[in-house]
Amino acid sequence: MPLKLKVILVGERESLADFQEMEPELSEQAIYSEFEDTLQIVDAESVSQWCRWVTFTARHNHLPAPGADAWPVLIREAARYTGEQETLPLSPQWILRQCQEVASLCDGDTFSGEQLNLMLQQREWREGFLAERMQDELLAVARSFRSKS
Repeated sequence: MPLKLKVILVGERESLADFQEMEPELSEQAIYSEFEDTLQIVDAESVSQWCRWVTFTARHNHLPAPGADAWPVLIREAARYTGEQETLPLSPQWILRQCQEVASLCDGDTFSGEQLNLMLQQREWREGFLAERMQDELLAVARSFRSKS
């Protein structure tokens, strides 16, 4: 009885090269695709595509989407996240984190730039507070260790 299989391989380019080397006949029938986790901004259309992706991701997960005045703030935060001004993240996890955290500050199905800024300030305080607490704990342990020596 003939066996019909569809195989999906996921991995790095090196893994694909290994597969092509080990299974040349199968690799000839393969369809290759790449997934990028960022979007290079080259024109207004690429920004529009990113905005549609963010809105879709938020709505699909029943979260508020950015309102008109939230986009500049979100784009600034996205560029900060990627470390490059012309690159925006496509990661659903990153997008959902922004939308989930700001959701508690808004009532409707969109959030404003002011609400997003407030959420970012609160996040910065939380993350800074935890870092300060850890540093205080480490200093206390170091002092305790020195006093026992």
